[in-house]
Amino acid sequence: GLRAIGEELRGMSEASPESGTATELVRQASTRITDLAGWLEGREPGAVLEEVRAYARRSPGTFLLGAAALGVLAGRVTRNATTPGGGGAGRAPAGSGRATPSPEPVRPASGHTYPPPAGRTDPGYGPGAGNGLSGGGGNGVAETGVAR
Repeated sequence: GLRAIGEELRGMSEASPESGTATELVRQASTRITDLAGWLEGREPGAVLEEVRAYARRSPGTFLLGAAALGVLAGRVTRNATTPGGGGAGRAPAGSGRATPSPEPVRPASGHTYPPPAGRTDPGYGPGAGNGLSGGGGNGVAETGVAR
């Protein structure tokens, strides 16, 4: 649980050959996570819930900010855990600045017209109406399959 995460973070910070800001932040995070694990082990679930409620009443802004941050973190962890390769389905890696190419749209055969809906007989439908690109008549669907 939390204690194992704290111990892993402590091991990472101690194994680091350099002692910079990142190492210090990891060391502090490991200490806080280990302390939180000890605090949670010494309390009943109802007491923990009451502590959280009391904190939310005392500091609603901080509580909401923390809840939002935990929600974002949980969402990212869940998305990365459920997606093969961890990068999100069909997306370029975050921060890569590259858009994932989309597949080419399916185009109808040249000169193809769509049949009119049941009961429609106006000149914009049926044979000779064109494909919607010539400017005259047309069924409102361009070659790309996107309605105008």
